[in-house]
Amino acid sequence: MIRHWMRIAWAFTKRDFLLTISYKALFLSQISAVIFWAAIFYYVGDVFKGVSAAALRPYKGNYFAFLLIGVAFTDYLTVSLASFTNSIQESQLMGTLEILLLSPCRYSTLLISSSLWPSLFTSLRFLLYLLFGTLIFGLDIGNANPLAAVVIMLLSILCFSSIGIMVSSVTLVFKRGVPVNYLIGGVFSFLGGVAFPSEVLPPWLVRISSYIPLTHSLTAMRRALLDGYGVTQLLPEIGALALFAVVFIPIGLYLVHLAVRRIKTVGNVSHY
Repeated sequence: MIRHWMRIAWAFTKRDFLLTISYKALFLSQISAVIFWAAIFYYVGDVFKGVSAAALRPYKGNYFAFLLIGVAFTDYLTVSLASFTNSIQESQLMGTLEILLLSPCRYSTLLISSSLWPSLFTSLRFLLYLLFGTLIFGLDIGNANPLAAVVIMLLSILCFSSIGIMVSSVTLVFKRGVPVNYLIGGVFSFLGGVAFPSEVLPPWLVRISSYIPLTHSLTAMRRALLDGYGVTQLLPEIGALALFAVVFIPIGLYLVHLAVRRIKTVGNVSHY
C-alpha cells in the first residue's frame, strides 16, 4: 500500500518537476523574484527601524525579519489552496478527470500526490528568502533551530493542504474554487499575523485568530528562526497544528469522497 502510494507520488513529482524546469524563463523569474520581494520587505522594514512597538518586542523589534518570514511562509498556504484547485481544473479542462476517476487508485491519492512538487518548490523559495535575506539584507537567523523549523513546516503543510483538499471538493462539484481560495487566503492573512502581529487586533479578533492554523505556524516559525526556540518550547503551537491536521485531514478527504460520488451520480464529470 505504502510502496504503491510512493510510486504514484514519485510519478507526479517527477512529472511536475520536469514540467517546471522545461519553462526556463518562468522558472528563473520565480526564483529571481524572491530577491526583489526580499528587497521590498527590507526597505519597508527600514521605514520602521528605531520605532518602538510593543507587539514587535518578541521579535527583537525587527519588522523586516517579521515581515519576510511572515510573507514567505504564507506561500505554503497560498500554494496549498491553489495546487489542488488547479489540478482539478486542469484535468477538467483537458478532459482527463473522468479517466482519473475510473482508475484503480483513489482520487484523493492522486490529488495529494499532485500537491507534492508545489510544496517542495515552495520550500525552495522559502529557503531562498532566508538565504538572500541573510546574505544581502542582514537578516539575523544565527540562533535558528532547524529541527523545530522543519517540524513546524511539515505540520503547517499538512494543515494547509487539508484546507486545500476541502476547497477542492467545492471545485469538483461547482467547477470553481478560486473565489473560496481568495476568501480563505484573505481572512487567514488578515488574522494570522502575516504583515502585523495578531496582538494589535481587537481582543475578539485575537480570540478568533487563535483558531486559525496560520497564526500558530507563523508564531512558531518566527520563534524557531529568530529566537532559537526548540520543539519543547513550541509545544503549544505544535500541539495546535497537530490537532488541526488530525481534524482537518479526515474532513477534507471525506468531502472529496462525497464530491466524487456526487459528480458520478449527477453525471457531469466531464462538464467544465
